[in-house]
Amino acid sequence: MSPGVMGAITVFWRVGTSSTVTTISCKGKADEVAKTDNYGDFEFEGLDAEKDYTVSIEHNGYSGKKVKVRTSIDTYLGEILLSRMTDRNK
Repeated sequence: MSPGVMGAITVFWRVGTSSTVTTISCKGKADEVAKTDNYGDFEFEGLDAEKDYTVSIEHNGYSGKKVKVRTSIDTYLGEILLSRMTDRNK
């Protein structure tokens, strides 16, 4: 069975809806894009085992985040909190 990566996005102290979550591989595998569900949950399945991936999270009006992960087994990234952008961090 191929490993997967999953997590949950929270924006502005409530669950994010329709955040864009992207996995980017430096190993030549095509990029995969997923949207969160209404609870902020996302999942990428069928990733190559023993590979390094970067999960990039973007949501309009919030600072993005990048999380590096190695897929030896299914990996749960937990809750990922995005901060609202202000004029200072735009």
